[in-house]
Amino acid sequence: MKNIKVNEISREIVINYLADSKKESMILFGPPGIGKTQCIREGALACASSLNKVFIDYSKFCLLSEEEQYKVIKDAGKEVFFFVDMNLQTRDPVDFYGRPVNGVIKGNGSGDTLVTDFIPPRAVAYLCQFPGIIFMDEITNVHRPDLISIAMRLSQERKVSDYAISDDVMIIMAGNRPEHSALARALPAPMINRCILYDVVATSAEEWIDYITGRYNVEEFIEIVGYLASLAGNFQKIENGREMRAFATPRSCEKLLNKIIGFRGLVEKGFISANEAENRIDRISIGLIGDKEGSLFNTWRKNFAYISYDKLVQEIKGGIPSVVCGISAFIGKELAKVIEGKRSRFTKDELVELIKLIDRSGPEYISVMLTTSSIMKFDKYDNIVSSLKNFYKIKNFINGEAQDIPDFDHKEIYTLLKGGRDNFIKHLNIGVDKFIRDMAEIYYNRCVNTSLDVIVRELSKGLSLDDVIER
Repeated sequence: MKNIKVNEISREIVINYLADSKKESMILFGPPGIGKTQCIREGALACASSLNKVFIDYSKFCLLSEEEQYKVIKDAGKEVFFFVDMNLQTRDPVDFYGRPVNGVIKGNGSGDTLVTDFIPPRAVAYLCQFPGIIFMDEITNVHRPDLISIAMRLSQERKVSDYAISDDVMIIMAGNRPEHSALARALPAPMINRCILYDVVATSAEEWIDYITGRYNVEEFIEIVGYLASLAGNFQKIENGREMRAFATPRSCEKLLNKIIGFRGLVEKGFISANEAENRIDRISIGLIGDKEGSLFNTWRKNFAYISYDKLVQEIKGGIPSVVCGISAFIGKELAKVIEGKRSRFTKDELVELIKLIDRSGPEYISVMLTTSSIMKFDKYDNIVSSLKNFYKIKNFINGEAQDIPDFDHKEIYTLLKGGRDNFIKHLNIGVDKFIRDMAEIYYNRCVNTSLDVIVRELSKGLSLDDVIER
């Protein structure tokens, strides 16, 4: 069984869909609250985009009248891609088979025969005609053999009742393992044997921060994002029978952050006082991430506004992961100020000491710091170059140097990366400083994992490297 990170799900779906004419079914196993459902939807959206089709989320499309639905499909020139999301815990067989109606088979001299037909649900009818993805969630938490049989036949024979779905429809299922849910049960062996299985690995703190900063404006309280990222990336397995207590997951941490943003927005508008907002955050924290974690989080975030340099040093040395992660996120923003020529709240010596303490705490915290600093990005080709220049700016800052920054171009960087990590780091002439070397390795790994992937995809379209760089 293949392990896959949450942020890799979307691309895995696209590759499987585009590469496989048979559209083999997929099953994703993973803990609750790590973002499987959202990533599967994003994968469906990416499939539609890759095929130049109009994405239709059936949960919204079904609210339209028949005339409006017809117009949407007609306006798209029938070039549509459906995404049908079905939580099996809230479904009944009728949602698949449809409504029974009486019919007649005309006899040839022997009389007519009364029969019962099933009118398929509208979603099924559309999927018999158009491409798309059916997503059946909570597949392991359903205790109804009739629903499991329906899901098994759909994944094996690609049929719902007597209706065959389009060859361009992919079936994706998701569920939990027994160690992650007291409701989870084993799936039938024939279903397992006919699907591609994945174990979804929970997101890292760095990946969660990337996700959050892409969706929310959190610059004013980035230390809170860092603290919650540690909980989101290191949540504990759920003990059966203890689900009545709140616990931290990527989903519950995001909900908490969203509430904090919302309450602070109400304070700015004058709807509630700052004191009321604090009290509400206290309660919501415990209700979303649990008594222990919620209480620790509330105490830390209140004290952080008044924290001194000496206290920061003490807390980093204390080694509590969530605390170090929160401080690392905060220092990332302070480092960004220095690189941008702005004033930091710390002196140069203080900031350098804090950075080196974070580095000694572990490379994962340096990754968090670089993520929140936004000085290393690889989503665009221009950012590949600017990120490497920022690396040299940080190197000069840490070492107190004024070394000229090399004028790399895209092609040179690509060649360096293809030469391997050791060759790349050697070429940078970074010296013996551990932090600088760790940062160089992080740059290399991120660049290889993202930028080269983008370049290879472009090259696969038949373009030359020069064409790719030009684009």
